[in-house]
Amino acid sequence: MAALLTLLESDAGDKDRVKQVRGQMARTCEQVFAERLAADLLTPLREGPGAPPPEGLEAIARDLRTFETEARRLGGGDYERRLLGAAESVRAAMAHGDLSPTDGMRLTEILAGPEAALTLLGLEA
Repeated sequence: MAALLTLLESDAGDKDRVKQVRGQMARTCEQVFAERLAADLLTPLREGPGAPPPEGLEAIARDLRTFETEARRLGGGDYERRLLGAAESVRAAMAHGDLSPTDGMRLTEILAGPEAALTLLGLEA
């Protein structure tokens, strides 16, 4: 959709309408992202031992990052802050013993990048 909107913006006679649609789509994507992040990743992390296995959480994190990458093409969004907050939730789950250090590191790297994972280890990037 983002690519189609970009094409329409370059050719459309009604660029204001295309811009309006882009904004609506961007807001919807941000809302869906926030809902999926909370329901699919953060809530299960808080459930502790009953949470999905680490492999399942990693798949969820990858899906969220893929969604975030595409949604950013529409513009707007506070994805970075949300992903860093999710990485903080991973750290909390590790502190409670609900995730192993290895699983927590992998999730943190997927969500917030390698620098955040190194920081989690107490190392500087």
